[in-house]
Amino acid sequence: MLRLTARPLAWAVRAEIMRNNLGQVDDYLTDFVREPRVARVLLIGKAGTVELATDRKLLTTPAENVVSRAVLETADVLVEQSKSTVRLAVPIMSFDERLGVLVVDYRVEPPPGTPAQPPAQPERREE
Repeated sequence: MLRLTARPLAWAVRAEIMRNNLGQVDDYLTDFVREPRVARVLLIGKAGTVELATDRKLLTTPAENVVSRAVLETADVLVEQSKSTVRLAVPIMSFDERLGVLVVDYRVEPPPGTPAQPPAQPERREE
């Protein structure tokens, strides 16, 4: 499901990058991170630094300090999974060059402060 949503987002990001409209891309990332369990979203530029991020402290950080080498070099949608997070990386390509990588971190567990769902109880039948 994450792959399905990441590709159209990457297409929208690509279109705005090609129009040199990073403000609109930033709006997309900000809206996307508001979804439940989306922890952060990054756009890594072709220079290898974080160009846009929902976590503003990461702006201009060398991407190699934030993501794996596999994310930076991926040619297709890449999924990395840890115990609590799924990281999705989608390369942003123009017609003839790589423009960057879109990275979405998704929490596998509910976000902090979210009440835990009790396990479903089987229905009891009264006889």
